[in-house]
Amino acid sequence: DEKVVAFQDINPAAVRHYLVIPVDHIPTVKDLQRRPEDYSLVSHMLEVGKTLIQQDAPQCHQYRYCLAI
Repeated sequence: DEKVVAFQDINPAAVRHYLVIPVDHIPTVKDLQRRPEDYSLVSHMLEVGKTLIQQDAPQCHQYRYCLAI
C-alpha cells in the first residue's frame, strides 16, 4: 500500500516469515519519535503483518512480531 511493502523473507527463520517495510526510509528505530504519525506507521505495520498471517494461516493462533528498522 502507500505506507508499507510486505513480502516473505528470502531466508525465513520460520515457516511463515514476512517482512513489512515502511515505504519511507527510516535509518534506525531511534529515528522514530513519539509522534502520532510514527505510532500510526508502527500500528499499520503490525496490522499488515496480522492480516498476512490470518490470510496465509487462519488456523495459526501463536505468532511473534519483531520490530527491526
